[in-house]
Amino acid sequence: MGKSSWQKEYEAERRQRDNKRYAEELAKDPMKLLNDVEAHALANYNKGWDVWVETMDDEIRLDILKGAKTLKGGIRKAWKNIEPYVNYRQEVKDTIF
Repeated sequence: MGKSSWQKEYEAERRQRDNKRYAEELAKDPMKLLNDVEAHALANYNKGWDVWVETMDDEIRLDILKGAKTLKGGIRKAWKNIEPYVNYRQEVKDTIF
């Protein structure tokens, strides 16, 4: 059984509040997004995020994350940047074996 319309509406409102709260936290601490994306990268290190952890310094990472207002948006921007490298590495591995 699916969610009712009021449950969907409640969840949408909750996401908006959470996003607004996160944006307020980012305004106070611009490094928060970088730290949170870094935590995500470390938690997913073996799923391609090692590229993010091992190959870039904070200045480059901050430039990539510029404009992101939510953690989800920051993760999306970061993945969009590293995905070509991750895919290329996989192609090379596939041709070796």
